Formats: sequence, structure tokens, C-alpha cells
Amino acid sequence: MGIINNLNSFFGNYKDTFYIEKISIDEISITKDGKIIPDKLDILQNFLYEQEERTILNTSEGFVFHIGGDSYVVDFDDYLTKNINLYPKVTISRKGTGLEIKLFMRHD
Repeated sequence: MGIINNLNSFFGNYKDTFYIEKISIDEISITKDGKIIPDKLDILQNFLYEQEERTILNTSEGFVFHIGGDSYVVDFDDYLTKNINLYPKVTISRKGTGLEIKLFMRHD
């Protein structure tokens, strides 16, 4: 992904290029049924389960993911991510004992 991004940027092909912002766990909130969930780290680790990385796509309802029969929404404190085309996805991956959260943004 990084190599493709670099090549696209070098040749001026910005429509297929993503800017990737690393987000701290403190810069997000997770809601369930409109209520903020305080244990974000536990919820995201449960979401990953045994996988190293998972992707959450942006939808008209936001960055929605499911654990069992429950739906959760990730919200970013410093970003207005309502534009699905500009903010298409976020990835959550394991990094040591913590998590790495990457917000993908298209060049406008």
C-alpha cells in the first residue's frame, strides 16, 4: 500500500492516493446505541479477536463495526469524517501490547 501511494504521489495521480494519519486511542470515541463506551481498548481488541489487522469502512452511519450482534461506531475527535469519499476507511492493528489506528484520507 505504501509503495503504491508513493508512486501515485510521485506521478501526480492523487485520486488513488491516500494520506494515512496515525490516530491515538485517546483521539477516538466508540459508541453503542448512541452511548459512549469507556473501555475503547477492550472493545477494539475484542473486534480484532485473533486477527492482526481489520478494516472498518466508512458508511452513511459512520465507521460501523460489529461484535456478535452488537453494532459500534468509531468517531474521531479531531476529524469530520462524514464525507465517505474523503475518509473511506480506518484500520485497526496490533502493535506490541497496544493498537495502531490508521485513518485513510484521500487527497481532495
